[in-house]
Amino acid sequence: WLGESDELYHPQQSIRTMSPIDTTKYYLKVPISITNTSTKRVLAPHTIENAAQITDWLKQIQQQDTYLKDELKTAFLGEVLGQSYLNTQLSPYKQTQVYGALGVIWRENIYHMLIDEEDAIPFNALYASDKDGVPFIENWIKQYGSEAWTKQFLAVAIRPMIHMLYYHGIAFESHAQNMMLIHENGWPTRIALKDFHDGVRFKREHLSEAASHLTLKPMPEAHKKVNSNSFIETDDERLVRDFLHDAFFFINIAEIILFIEKQYGIDEKLQWKWVKGIIEAYQEAFPELNNYQHFDLFEPTIQVEKLTTRRLLSDSELRIHHVTNPLGVGGITDATIISET
Repeated sequence: WLGESDELYHPQQSIRTMSPIDTTKYYLKVPISITNTSTKRVLAPHTIENAAQITDWLKQIQQQDTYLKDELKTAFLGEVLGQSYLNTQLSPYKQTQVYGALGVIWRENIYHMLIDEEDAIPFNALYASDKDGVPFIENWIKQYGSEAWTKQFLAVAIRPMIHMLYYHGIAFESHAQNMMLIHENGWPTRIALKDFHDGVRFKREHLSEAASHLTLKPMPEAHKKVNSNSFIETDDERLVRDFLHDAFFFINIAEIILFIEKQYGIDEKLQWKWVKGIIEAYQEAFPELNNYQHFDLFEPTIQVEKLTTRRLLSDSELRIHHVTNPLGVGGITDATIISET
């Protein structure tokens, strides 16, 4: 028994991250020994140790990148402090049982980042509806128009993600829980990103100069055996590109696009054309980047995780399959799953 905190918190949608009632305080992320979505929600000690280093790395990159800092104005909710418990005096069996079960990460609060008339919501809220079926974004759509709002949202959401991939060689696991939309009276202006301690991925040779100076606590062999899907550095550039493709485009943006089509009648195919146009416009603005050839977002198929399989089986190996890429040749008109055997 560790006692009780003097601070008051309420849980976020991710269950194990807590928001302080006092918004000047940090968020707290703690481990919970449950399997949620696809993996056991512990906090591996080496990821806690890496958290603040990755935060410093990302913020140093931003300070050297005027496009990221001054135009996109992306907010990185940094993980500033962590503590883990690892008792090496325990038997190997007991160490395995308690691995990652006791620890904490302190994360910057979104309210530390907002200025002037800004407010913020998690991406999940964008496709939420109330008990009467009225979308959360209904008043915004009425005020700005469905097409204008959707185009602005897509541009605001996508440009930072592809800039970090193409310019700096870094992919983020940006599903809806890890992104917040910052807006002014409902008009999208920029995004906030979070969950970096095990939610970024790169191949070192494709990093920009600004991103090339990062030393991480290595992943223990024991961790690889229990969660082979949890890693930051890889030699396979497809696992970098599809880390973003899977979480951001395949899950996050696709969910919002389907919701917009259902609620406001904007054809799914048309919205994916807008997405592709945003990517192509970025490539025209930065034609010199070598990473376009390494991280082709327009390939016909992409690799995504088998989430149900991961729940049912162990995480001792990567469990992925190929699906049709809505940004690829044929787009969603060929939206059939091509599974690996």
